[in-house]
Amino acid sequence: MKKSIINQKFFTVLLILQAAAWLILTTASCSNDNDQSATDIVTITGVNDYLTASEMTEGLKTLETTIRVKMSHRVHDEAKVSCANCHHKSHNDERIKKCSYCHQGLEGAKHFHRFCIKCHTDTSSGPVRCNECHIEKEQKNTASDIEKIYGKTFVFDSKSHSIHQNARVDCNRCHHDSGTEQNKNKCEVCHVGKSKMVILHYFCKDCHKRKKGPVKCRECHIGVKSDYEQVKEIIPLEKTGHRLPQIQFNHKGHVEEYNTECIDCHHKGSTEKCSACHKKKDAGAVINLKASFHQQCHECHRRTEGPLACHKCHSERK
Repeated sequence: MKKSIINQKFFTVLLILQAAAWLILTTASCSNDNDQSATDIVTITGVNDYLTASEMTEGLKTLETTIRVKMSHRVHDEAKVSCANCHHKSHNDERIKKCSYCHQGLEGAKHFHRFCIKCHTDTSSGPVRCNECHIEKEQKNTASDIEKIYGKTFVFDSKSHSIHQNARVDCNRCHHDSGTEQNKNKCEVCHVGKSKMVILHYFCKDCHKRKKGPVKCRECHIGVKSDYEQVKEIIPLEKTGHRLPQIQFNHKGHVEEYNTECIDCHHKGSTEKCSACHKKKDAGAVINLKASFHQQCHECHRRTEGPLACHKCHSERK
């Protein structure tokens, strides 16, 4: 009998604490208190986080290569932005759910950009460029920066422009936010740094693959020869301590045949080796080298029907 009463009291206290926590969570961002609340700065959850495995294979995933956006509730609150503007499911508990719970994958990414940038443009008060929301930390690179190596090896000049005009490519296909304005914005007005490299590759190569345009490095990057051709065609991946044969990675095949982006693997944007961060054992949130290879390669191979069986990658090349 006493045990039952204790249990009832325990669950009553638990319910009270849960209610208090919910109240704090739903009101903290709209508080007028001058002290920054714990929920003031929130990291926007990735649009791929709620995709299922089957949706991944259907191509609904988008490239999340830039750092996550950190949004200030306080700044929006001071700008008199209503909570319901973003948490549009008003008058119910679900309005505090993460946006990506519903807005997922490629369509979710497009929705975020349309929704946020349109508001920022309409009010002339918020950021509209990639690196104004996706703020990357300044860090010293101990290896070459990929974007800087190849950034100046391709210029979209008047000749390139004429080729696209002759191919009847509509102006707004590339200048997608310019409307009917005669003075079209250049890509770098919005797309900068690493995100510019990824977006242009993804955008241009996707069109080129459908229209039989150039997709190989040296077909666009005329000056890439001196740097890119120094990279061996087959590169032995770093040993991770496993007993299977060392993986002989087909670098040229991945770049030129499978259209893998440099930054898909070199996700820090430099030519630094994987083992610079991924050690033999986990270090905090950084997974070990073996796990990082498996996670990175398997995830891509599942989507692109690449090899998954052990001996398909760990094989002795003659």
